[in-house]
Amino acid sequence: MNEKVVIVAIVSIAIAAVAVSLASSKFESYGRFGEIDMKLEAVNESHVVITFISEIKKENLDEFTVRAKIYDYQTGLLLDDVKKNFQSPESKYEALLTIPFEKTKDYGIELILMHEDKVLSLRHLQLKNLRSLVAENMQLEASMRGADFLLTGVKDGNVEFKARFYVESVKDYNVVTRIKVVQAESNVLVDEEWMNTTLRKGKTNIIEADFVVPDEYNYIVKLEIWREGKLVKSWKDVIKLAPTKIVPKDVEEEEVEFEVEKFVREEVPDYAERGAGMPGFEVALALIAIAGVAAWRRK
Repeated sequence: MNEKVVIVAIVSIAIAAVAVSLASSKFESYGRFGEIDMKLEAVNESHVVITFISEIKKENLDEFTVRAKIYDYQTGLLLDDVKKNFQSPESKYEALLTIPFEKTKDYGIELILMHEDKVLSLRHLQLKNLRSLVAENMQLEASMRGADFLLTGVKDGNVEFKARFYVESVKDYNVVTRIKVVQAESNVLVDEEWMNTTLRKGKTNIIEADFVVPDEYNYIVKLEIWREGKLVKSWKDVIKLAPTKIVPKDVEEEEVEFEVEKFVREEVPDYAERGAGMPGFEVALALIAIAGVAAWRRK
């Protein structure tokens, strides 16, 4: 009889424990981070916009908060504290948090999953090298396929030549191109040509300009591509008008003199503003000149 009572008591206790466990598990809530991805939304010259895509795994948690504490990676100083509240009954949820960042810094980021004031899960992330991200208006998907230099004349110690570059582009771009000639040893700018150019996709675009330079020097010829007033890409090639000479063993090597005056050229402005004289002075000067001529004729 006593054994039956003991057995019934044990079974009752076990059933009660299971019932309590099931009841407590029914109302127990938890939440934690799963996978976290970072998506680039936008980029300009100074900032990038990043969306943090956080997978949230949870039970009995309909309302929660994702908090991002942003630190300067070098100094550890807190720069910003961003919070966003979410509401969903789903056991698996994707929370999106979008934040702008300056490109001049590296960041340490602390993502916190919270319910009211309780921390449920914590992740540490790093965000570096934002400077390398290029804004849309600074991108140029193009490459140089080669360059030619066609000599067109020699006169009075100068050489005339045509510089021709071959560029292939993935997209259509309206750009400003600059071809410049630099003396190789001195890095002196000898001449340049600016042009409005349209790069066509799927074609070999020819960009060319004519130059006159002093003979017997070597030159670096550069092609630059500019968009919205900013240099986005450049290529270069070399034209040698002073080839290497073989010096006999019994002859001392002579230093090449750089004659600066050969590279001096007059800067021609695009326009010249006319100075405004005082009203009436032009007429008075004309009358004085006419009177002077008449007096000279009388004499």
